[in-house]
Amino acid sequence: MYPTNLIDITDPGVRKRVAIERLIVLALIDHALAEGYELSVHDGEERHPWTTDRAEVVAAIMETDEDHLRFRKNKKNAGWVRLVYGNDGWDVIADNTLNLEGLLAPIEKLALSLEGAANPKPDERNLILIKHRYSGAVLYVSEADTLIGADLRWANLHRANLSGADLSKADLREANLSWTDLSNADLSGANLSEVNLRDANLTGADLTGTDLSNADLSGADLTEADLTGALVWPDWVLTRKEPTP
Repeated sequence: MYPTNLIDITDPGVRKRVAIERLIVLALIDHALAEGYELSVHDGEERHPWTTDRAEVVAAIMETDEDHLRFRKNKKNAGWVRLVYGNDGWDVIADNTLNLEGLLAPIEKLALSLEGAANPKPDERNLILIKHRYSGAVLYVSEADTLIGADLRWANLHRANLSGADLSKADLREANLSWTDLSNADLSGANLSEVNLRDANLTGADLTGTDLSNADLSGADLTEADLTGALVWPDWVLTRKEPTP
């Protein structure tokens, strides 16, 4: 019998892998039932009857090393999914009929989001991922454990989420930071010369002593940003002035 009771699994790696498998399989069952499918589990030893009862399906799965989960709608067969347990967890859906690709799309997305969670690589633990502020897509990977003094020259960080980030003394020359969220970021002493900061959010940012020579600040929001000693244009050092009451 395949181990499914997490309490009884002593190995933390195995326990995490089984938990990921169950998360994906249960999501698949719930999604299929919500879409009006009947389900039947064939575990290689027993073919369970068709049902729309979630508890019956859940009780039948993960009793052996693999299952064939069969689908039908309006009493007509609609395909199958092969579930194989004991690999990396996120890859529990091993095969399926092509006509179920649409149904499986959100489940595959969930599985991919969990890829590597069961056994993270040691060299990935301290990576810093700079992500798109809306989609969450990874725009840049830093192998250092900090962005202080980081070499980000020519990096394309368009629409990145760097809110509150510590980029003090970082080298960002000629980087693309257009539409990037840099609110409350620490950019003190950073080199931002010739950077594209069009429409960037710099509200509350610390830009003290920052080199902004030849930077494109068109449309950038500098509300409450500290520009004390910042080099904004060649030969022009701007000392931030408080607004006149």
